[in-house]
Amino acid sequence: MVRLHGLPLGPRSCELRAGGRGDGHGDLRHVGPALRAARYYSWIIDRFHLSTRLYQRLHHRREYDFRWLEERLLPLGFHLVLCTRRPETFEHARRERLKISGNPGQYDNLGVFVEEQEELRRLASESALPVLELDISDNDVPRAAEQIAGWMGHTGGLWSPV
Repeated sequence: MVRLHGLPLGPRSCELRAGGRGDGHGDLRHVGPALRAARYYSWIIDRFHLSTRLYQRLHHRREYDFRWLEERLLPLGFHLVLCTRRPETFEHARRERLKISGNPGQYDNLGVFVEEQEELRRLASESALPVLELDISDNDVPRAAEQIAGWMGHTGGLWSPV
């Protein structure tokens, strides 16, 4: 599932799935026209295709090829930011996450997160989109935002190419 934030769709986000909802709505194949129409807006897309590929690979032994999607997103100026952390900082992040988690057991084996992060790095390296790997081990959100904005400006991601 993909959530689009910042599109002029009202107070809630728009959910998109690889096959939609079965009624023609929410289908990732139709995301291009909607995003082109809102080209002067800023978008943050989370839970995107790398996570889908990783999950399907690990849990269902399926390989999904999202080149078709990246080929549509690239001319729209999309960039990929992969937030990572140093392995030795996962324990501190776990302690913070447990304060709000409804499922604390999922954080028992931090090795899974380290392994998945390495796999996400590999998947990001295969992307056709410009990629920034951003270490957020220090949890410094203002620094991360400045680094992303600087990179986006340097790579042409702060203005619409279409």
